[in-house]
Amino acid sequence: MLWLLERAHLLRHVNLTVHHDVAGRSFRIPVKDGLHAMDAEPWMDKLIARLLSIRPGGFVDVGVNLGQTLMKLKAVAPDAPYFGFEPNPRCYCYVSDLIALNDLRDCKVYPVALGERPEIVQLFQGSAADAGASLVEGFRREDHYSSRQFVTVFPGDQILGGRASQQLSIVKIDVEGGEREVIKGMAATIDRDRPFIICEVLPVYDTSDSIGKMRLERQKEIEDFLRKRQYSIQRVDDEARLTKVSEFGIHSQLSDSNYVFAPAERPV
Repeated sequence: MLWLLERAHLLRHVNLTVHHDVAGRSFRIPVKDGLHAMDAEPWMDKLIARLLSIRPGGFVDVGVNLGQTLMKLKAVAPDAPYFGFEPNPRCYCYVSDLIALNDLRDCKVYPVALGERPEIVQLFQGSAADAGASLVEGFRREDHYSSRQFVTVFPGDQILGGRASQQLSIVKIDVEGGEREVIKGMAATIDRDRPFIICEVLPVYDTSDSIGKMRLERQKEIEDFLRKRQYSIQRVDDEARLTKVSEFGIHSQLSDSNYVFAPAERPV
């Protein structure tokens, strides 16, 4: 039904609720102002279940978007504490509705981005709930985006450092190029809890242009951060299988953009 409404350009005019199965659990999905969560990344629920079986604990979702990962977490671990960060106000409001509609327990969602320092920056986006929106100016060509808005950034350590005794098991980062700042801004939390980190790192493609050079430099900083802390880098495939790599490398395969960073004392 939804694809028919979308094809007829009517989706933005309806306000309804549909049911959708995610990782074996039925969720009530709000369809509102043209927005609706979709089940993406079929490997994610398998990976989350595997990592939580090694070390239970809290889950940090940096880049919530419309709650795709939130649903996967709550499908495989309904009681796992969830801390989400989403600076886009439309996405934040949508996810708040999703949580209430499904009575999801122990969820905290913050209407901010995570970065290295407190600041107000521009979010570059191509649509109202663009999953490819980025805080990093120059990460893509300027004509890739159609709009921008100001959002607030805080270091993860500043928000997560005040938690009680709840240790973190997993940090998921999907921020379209801003992963360097996210990781550096929660260095103390990472050093304290030593969580698994599920992270998208998009390809460099080509180092002959300024975008490729910038991407490669940012990736090298992440590799250095992980190396100093004795974290391995493992690439995730569509079946949630892991392959250890020494570096992100220069490539053009979007399918090779998902990784698990694992502390040496907890191999996966």
